[in-house]
Amino acid sequence: MIKIPVYEEIVISGKSYDKSSIIRSIKKLNYGRSPLFLNLNHLSESALDIVLRNLEEAIVELKFHPLVPYPVYIITDKIRMHDRFLLVKAETLLPKHFAKPIRKLKSKELSLLGKIGILQEKLNNIDIDEQVSSLHNKLEEHKVLFEITKELYFYETVEAKLKTGQTNEQ
Repeated sequence: MIKIPVYEEIVISGKSYDKSSIIRSIKKLNYGRSPLFLNLNHLSESALDIVLRNLEEAIVELKFHPLVPYPVYIITDKIRMHDRFLLVKAETLLPKHFAKPIRKLKSKELSLLGKIGILQEKLNNIDIDEQVSSLHNKLEEHKVLFEITKELYFYETVEAKLKTGQTNEQ
């Protein structure tokens, strides 16, 4: 049976947040098939940096992306931004669209969930990091193109104003 993507908490046994215990905890979950969250509000900033680094290494080793197809949320109020994970200050601030009550699905919902499962498999077969870096490269190229065309547009409008100014004087 296909499971509805609802939040699953990464519970790390004991007080050890080393890479191997994080990997064991994530493997117990349905990673890559549902959104995950890890509550780290109780850690200090220095310990939080170490845990996030270990979590990043664990995710690379498990070969899944922390944003696609379902995100990994880190609950902490110590830091504001991270380049790989989505951060929220409290569990109540997690997006509501994954917080659904479990109920029996209708046949149409089951068929849509089956299609989603197929698309998830396709996403898991794609190298997301390569696609993201390619996207960033294209983004930089588009920024350069924008700057060039913005300058060209400026010169064209100046030229048009000069031409209309000359025609008005004649």
